Amino acid sequence: MLLTRSLDPGCGETAASAAAAMRGEAGSAPVWHRPVLLEEVLGLMVLRPGARLIDCTIGDAGHSVAFLTRAGPSARVWGLDRDAEGLARAHRRLKARNLDARCRLVHGGFGNLRDLAAAWNVSVCDNILLDLGFSSPQIDDPDRGFAFAKTGPLDMRMDRSQKLTAADIVNGWPEGQFRELLWTLGEEPHARRIAAAVAERRPFGTTGDLAAAVAAAVPHRPRRRLHPATRTFQALRIAVNDELGQLEAVLPQAVSLLAPGGRLLVLSFHSLEDGIVKRFLRTHGRRPARNKYARHGDVDMPTLSVLTKRAVRPGHRELSDNPRCRSARLRAAEKVVREDAGAEAADQRRPAGNERTGTR
Repeated sequence: MLLTRSLDPGCGETAASAAAAMRGEAGSAPVWHRPVLLEEVLGLMVLRPGARLIDCTIGDAGHSVAFLTRAGPSARVWGLDRDAEGLARAHRRLKARNLDARCRLVHGGFGNLRDLAAAWNVSVCDNILLDLGFSSPQIDDPDRGFAFAKTGPLDMRMDRSQKLTAADIVNGWPEGQFRELLWTLGEEPHARRIAAAVAERRPFGTTGDLAAAVAAAVPHRPRRRLHPATRTFQALRIAVNDELGQLEAVLPQAVSLLAPGGRLLVLSFHSLEDGIVKRFLRTHGRRPARNKYARHGDVDMPTLSVLTKRAVRPGHRELSDNPRCRSARLRAAEKVVREDAGAEAADQRRPAGNERTGTR
């Protein structure tokens, strides 16, 4: 997605007119923001003619548009998103660039990626991209309830058709359970104080009321960089949308869908997401231990070659253009061919790209 989740959802550098333009409202020409780490993402993709991309969080389609443009007229994209409004923006952007015929869009979450790929009749793919951030239209729309810069309902659902909202958690969960949520998903050191204050003052109806209650419960620090409610809102967003559960579910599915030489790329925006990705790549980037008692023909877990020794971060220029991307981390890996699979099998399933260099 574009213009990403910030650790401080209270920041509001996007003007109201720009937000209206991004939503494509009457009287405003659409304004599309530069995707986060765009050149770095493209440099790690398979981009030769005929390459295929599954964009698991297509958002405003910035990465997908760039992929289709660079990879040529025979490239194809399958895009999905839990946010129906984001999917509509993606369609408008692709259509404006005459790329909509080469991209198939579907409303859904990536937690069941394998089933969606089967429905698309996609068995292998050259690139799979997971951009785990929020878009500026989502953050800047108070009705979505993702931030507290502007007061809105306590919603926070990526998919508005789901039942669970942030209000359900804040007003309905026991104090102890809410405290554990803040501690584990928000990494909030003042979880006990905040949970007690929320339990005492609830029910809450708006993001502004909740942010004020959290700020009052946290000890004052003159040089505090983030708003005191930042971590509380992070925890609620993660819980409402089951973000970590969805991420843990999709990673092995993505690897199984990659052709040998295919690339998995993940853009994360806080330490909990990045930790899951880092551990997964570390585990599956190692060569599986061979079992001398294994039967002939037994298949080991697919092995990944990690392409990013350290997470790729935005440079100074990108940070100055888009402060919200400051927490972005990009990690990537390539699916390698098992040594005993044979060169012939590798050639049959090799993706349409320069797998080792990501040549564009």
